[in-house]
Amino acid sequence: MRTPAHEAPVDPVSSRWLRVIGGALLCLAGTVLIGRFTGLTWLVRAVPGGAPMAFVAAIGFALSGGAFLAFAAGWLRAGRWLGVACGALGAGTLGLYAVVAWR
Repeated sequence: MRTPAHEAPVDPVSSRWLRVIGGALLCLAGTVLIGRFTGLTWLVRAVPGGAPMAFVAAIGFALSGGAFLAFAAGWLRAGRWLGVACGALGAGTLGLYAVVAWR
């Protein structure tokens, strides 16, 4: 049976690492989002006394973690779209910072 064009088999070792990285990114994003919504600043900061992580950074981590997990499952189309969404979010954020700095 042929695999559809938007799905592809993945090497087991690569799939394992993609799942580990994707899961870690989703856990990080979830932790930051929980910290943001509950007001627990120690969940939002990478180091004690450091700057808090931006909300868009947490969303970017969630999108990239989802992309890693999609690629691990062999869902190429979903992984590509999540990667494109993550890139668009990053480009929009950089564009916003550039506009604010230019003013």
